[in-house]
Formats: sequence, C-alpha cells, structure tokens
Amino acid sequence: MRQVFPGSAGQPFPALTTLIEHYGSGGAAPDLLLLGDSVSERIANEDADRRTLHQMMIDRVTSARSCLAISHTAYQPAIYRDLMEALARLPRSPHVVMLPINPRAFSPQWHGSPLWALDQERAAIRAHLADPDQPIAPIADVEAGDGFFDQFDQTRVRLQLSSLTRNGDLRAISLVPTDNPAEQKVRYRELFAWHYAYAFDESHPKLLALRDAITLIGKMNATAVCYLTPINVEAGLDVHGRRFQDVAAALAERIARALAPALDAGGHRFADLSAALGREFFFKNNLATEHLNARGRDKLAAAATGLLI
Repeated sequence: MRQVFPGSAGQPFPALTTLIEHYGSGGAAPDLLLLGDSVSERIANEDADRRTLHQMMIDRVTSARSCLAISHTAYQPAIYRDLMEALARLPRSPHVVMLPINPRAFSPQWHGSPLWALDQERAAIRAHLADPDQPIAPIADVEAGDGFFDQFDQTRVRLQLSSLTRNGDLRAISLVPTDNPAEQKVRYRELFAWHYAYAFDESHPKLLALRDAITLIGKMNATAVCYLTPINVEAGLDVHGRRFQDVAAALAERIARALAPALDAGGHRFADLSAALGREFFFKNNLATEHLNARGRDKLAAAATGLLI
C-alpha cells in the first residue's frame, strides 16, 4: 500500500502565508491563534455535526475573541516552533496561542517517520526567515515509494508493553487490518504500545521544540494555552489491562514535568486532557489514535476553551 502525504497543490506553504496575511500588516489581527494536527481536522463518517474541532472552538469564543486556526495532519512541536519563530518576526501577534500536545507525537511511530518529517515545510520557513522578500515555496506531495521506509523500519525501539524491537515489525502490523477478534486484540495491543508505551526523556527533540515554542510565545507577550490531547485509555485497558492506564498516566506526567519550567516562566496554562474522554467519544471504540467523533470534539472544545477563562 503506497502512502502519500499531501502537499499544498502548488500553492505557497499555506500555514506560513496565512500567518503573514493576518499578522504581517498594521491592521487588526486575530486575538486567538489555534494550532493543531489531524485531531483538529478529522470528522467521522457517521457524524451529523460536520464541524471540525477548531470550528467548534471558534463557535464557542467568537463573541469575545477574533480567531485564526492553522492545522494540518501530522503537525507537531517542531513545526509549531518554526511557525512561532516566523510569527515572532511579524509586526503583530495574537494575545493567546492554543497549543495542543499530542502524546503520540513523541513516539517512535510518529517521531521518526519520514512521511511526517515536514522537511519541506520547515525549509520554507527557514528560507522565509533568511529572506522575507523571496516567494514562499509550495509543498510537494510526499509519496512513500519503494525503500522509503527502509531506514525507519530498521530503527530499534524500546517499548514497555511490547516485545517487538523494530519499527518495521510494528509498522507491518499496523498495515494489516483484520476482522478476526483474536488477531485484532494482538494488533491493537501492539499499536497502543507503539503509540504510547515508549521511553523518552527531556532531551527528546520534539520536547525541546515544544519548550522553544512556548518560550517564543512568551517573548511575543502572548499566553500559551497548552493541553494534552485525549488518548483512548479505555481501549488500551482492554488489550493491556491496568498497566496501560499506568503507562499513559506516566507519559502525561513526564510531558507536564518537562514543560513546567517554560510554562511557569511565562505564566502560561496547561491542562492534561489525555484521559478526559471515554472510548465512546472516538471514531471507533477500539481506536488507537486520537481522532474524535462529534461528541468527543464538542467535549474537547469545551474543555480547551474553558482554559481561556
């Protein structure tokens, strides 16, 4: 199965051009900037309410705030940091930046994947910072052809809830859905381990990038409002038992502890919402990612915008 990470259809890098459009002039600028990944964009096929998470957030706060939302599949702390560096060079800035933190972004499943490296996006930002007068580059599609994942697949991983030790073995399991209940349990057991039961420390590049993003927001005299996006803990309990709940809670605590100095230095806000939603609020009851149905998006929108009070 060939995978394609979509580019910008020939248009200049949209996230960067949007920031410049709204904060690069002397006019009124959006008060609240919402950042996000696919959690902010995905809608379940069965949803009657077709609003994205960001649309639900904006509907809750637009009577009091002007808003701008920037999100894309696989956005993560490194691109947030680079976008905040670009924003810091512009004449205007938001008062509040909503910065979601997806616990899976630090995992070997996501962090090392060449499909989600965002190299073109980050290069476009660096080129703009070096010479703002040059045209902003478009982003080409990234296609995972033959050999694309070879290095990634050979990378060794250390997981608390799995005996598998290479990304390739875990990726192979992720690519083969099954209707057999016993095989499903094995598959989801490995996926939940790959996504959330990893070992990392405060030197993780994306954790450092996240701290830098928060610091940059503070230097703009803005407030970062950070939250951990929900994990389907109940589904993880089904395949791993109580150990998964303990592992997920420890992961959230490590992230919060690592960010505390940057958050405290700027008077920013943080909420751990990683265990806030039951399985019924995800696309599927056994989903091993963070994508929420309409009820889940509404609950997360309420919790996240509640941090603005």
